[in-house]
Amino acid sequence: MTVCKGVIVFSAFILAVSGLPRPDTVLFKLDDGLRYQYVEDTDGGIHLADHWMTSEDFTRAARFDPDRQTVYHLFTRTNPTVSQPLLLGNNGLLGMTNYNARRRTIVLLHGWRVGADAQMNSLLVPAFLSAEDVNVIVVDWSAGAGDINYATAVANTVTGGANIL
Repeated sequence: MTVCKGVIVFSAFILAVSGLPRPDTVLFKLDDGLRYQYVEDTDGGIHLADHWMTSEDFTRAARFDPDRQTVYHLFTRTNPTVSQPLLLGNNGLLGMTNYNARRRTIVLLHGWRVGADAQMNSLLVPAFLSAEDVNVIVVDWSAGAGDINYATAVANTVTGGANIL
């Protein structure tokens, strides 16, 4: 009887595993175009991007934890070149920064394959601060945006964006 039960358990295992998608199974396509396309990142770099998303890409996207991996950098006229870190849910730390709730707050988010040091931020932060006395928060979600697979980074925009709200 033990051999029979073993065969049944093994058969059930094989059936269950065979129902799982293989790592290279394409689950969806970002558009109807070609699978591989050249895409320009925020800083002008050109990358060959995969526009199809496989089950393995979903697994990589699931590893992005915006609560722990997103960094918020505060710039004000008092600290226009060196940021002050902000932590979600830490109001005590916020009180020790130059953040002023009476000022308008500008939030900047970089694009694919770059981080807080993206060229757009080095241009926009001083421009906003010279035009008006504002809080500028640069969101660094490079842990989610940095994946070479474009489709994975696109999937990470959902969890990353929800974290910012």
